Amino acid sequence: MRKGVGDRRRRVLVLEDEHATRERIVRLLDGARCAIDVAWAGDTGGAALAWLDRGMPVDVALVDLGLPDIAGSDAVRAMVRARPGLAVVALTIFDDEPTVRAVLSAGAAGYLLKPVRREPLVDAIIAAAAGGAPMTAYVARIVLDAWKLESAAAGAEQRNELTRRERDVLGLLARGLTYSAVAAELGIGLGTVQGYVKSIYGKLQVNSKAEARARARQFGIT
Repeated sequence: MRKGVGDRRRRVLVLEDEHATRERIVRLLDGARCAIDVAWAGDTGGAALAWLDRGMPVDVALVDLGLPDIAGSDAVRAMVRARPGLAVVALTIFDDEPTVRAVLSAGAAGYLLKPVRREPLVDAIIAAAAGGAPMTAYVARIVLDAWKLESAAAGAEQRNELTRRERDVLGLLARGLTYSAVAAELGIGLGTVQGYVKSIYGKLQVNSKAEARARARQFGIT
């Protein structure tokens, strides 16, 4: 019977400088009851890149960040450039936010913290090969918190771009008033209100009254 795409064996590159740890990872994967092959295992970024340059087929790279010859984020970036379709997953002890951000920004598809058991590791490899972004829960929280802070900062910047009158108009729209009612409330013409609304939409990068109302609630403008 012809195997389907879901049955294709995932080929994995293991880049880990500590011999004992590398051997443990290889044993875990070799002992997994699933379609995973360790295509290459080594201890330096340079050796891994040289192997990738040979054009050998590989789906996922598990990359330690404490390499002897190249910084972790640089290794990830170089591997992604060398093989655009390769899903690079960091497998490391480093759990600080700057490192997480740097590695993900370099193009890593996932980020796992050591130690990791066989089943979660296998699941992460399968997910990464399928286009997912496997992350240890702690790392996912770091990413989510960073995203929230960035979103809040961007929102505050957008709010500060609005003039006082634009905030007045937005607040009335958020309360459900029509353009005509806003004009009457502020004692200005309907055309003026429409001009303010156009400016508000542009500054907030929204395209509808509903989106503008949601952004107003986010800013605390009511």
